[in-house]
Amino acid sequence: MGDSIISSLVSGFLVEDLLSKYKIIEYTKSGCYPIYSVCQFQDNLNYQLEVEGFKSKKIIFGGDFNTETTSIKNLEKTLMMLLDNKNEVFFIGLIPKPENDELMYYLINSEHIYHNNEDFYFKKLEINKKFLSRFDEIQFNEDQLERFYFIDTFELFCKDKKCKYFENDNSLFIDGSHLSYFGSEIIAEHVISNYIYSKKDS
Repeated sequence: MGDSIISSLVSGFLVEDLLSKYKIIEYTKSGCYPIYSVCQFQDNLNYQLEVEGFKSKKIIFGGDFNTETTSIKNLEKTLMMLLDNKNEVFFIGLIPKPENDELMYYLINSEHIYHNNEDFYFKKLEINKKFLSRFDEIQFNEDQLERFYFIDTFELFCKDKKCKYFENDNSLFIDGSHLSYFGSEIIAEHVISNYIYSKKDS
């Protein structure tokens, strides 16, 4: 559930073992962070009515959270509604996207812009800290926390003062924002092994 960034994540979850246990439904819309008052998430519109009807589901939730403009109150309201409806929410933290098309630039120039760039790492680190600070404003009760999982994706791509946007010659993003299959696989494998199939889920 989310915007086109979350849509680009879906392919990583289309693995045989998961598909044998769950029916996967993509519920995304480009440019629309999935919270109240954004795009079609409005009173009495079908999108909001459908989402409010989700009960006892496992929901992968996230997108391109803008630390300057996205309403933390509307995010909190949305998460509270999903959790109070007994859904499990797997919240995808800020994905440290490259912002430019690293693959195309490399194909043309045979060099990278931000892959393994230390200055860019610290820029992304500050953005992630700001996001986490905003997110910490949300207050969950004990019952909600039993069904809420925060997936910190930052270190899956950025650590040791570098952000990686290529792995084994494969680009992890298809442009400046959206994951490639290889990038989606990194996040999906982390979520599946550490959260979907965790002891807490058994």
